[in-house]
Amino acid sequence: MSAGTMIAMACKEIIMGKQSSLGPIDPQMGGVACQAVVDEFRQAVSEVTVNRASLGLWQVIISKYHPTFLTACIDAVKWSEELAEEWLKAVNPDIDFELIRKTFINHNHSYSHRRHFSKEDCRNAGLNITNLEDIPALQEAVLSLHHCYMIFMDQNPVVKIVESHTGKSYMQTARIK
Repeated sequence: MSAGTMIAMACKEIIMGKQSSLGPIDPQMGGVACQAVVDEFRQAVSEVTVNRASLGLWQVIISKYHPTFLTACIDAVKWSEELAEEWLKAVNPDIDFELIRKTFINHNHSYSHRRHFSKEDCRNAGLNITNLEDIPALQEAVLSLHHCYMIFMDQNPVVKIVESHTGKSYMQTARIK
């Protein structure tokens, strides 16, 4: 959802339905939130500075990271922020990016990569949101396509579908044990 949110932010207008949501822009590495890694490392430094006895505990935790993991996480967070700001300001130069950062980028606000931001949350963050329900023909087309895919995926072990504008498609199937 995070990449989809970044793509949506690069648009002048985002059309969202009643059940639509965007998600946090918090890069992940191996299923771990990069900002959480950075925050945890800072917490370790702070706690060890105050209480040297905590060094053993933090050594066990931090030793699980491969040598460049922390730097890669710092870079991923910075890069995602830069891209989001560049893309968003290209279509909406007057946007309050600090509000966007607080809502979508600050892991300490979103808490989880799986968090969903409603249409109202997105609007309150300053994004240009249009209600899908205000465009009945588009709503019908979107919901029809959604239902077709849901039925197809319910009947087949497909977990991902990518289609190009030329009609070519890629389908990833679930591994059934």
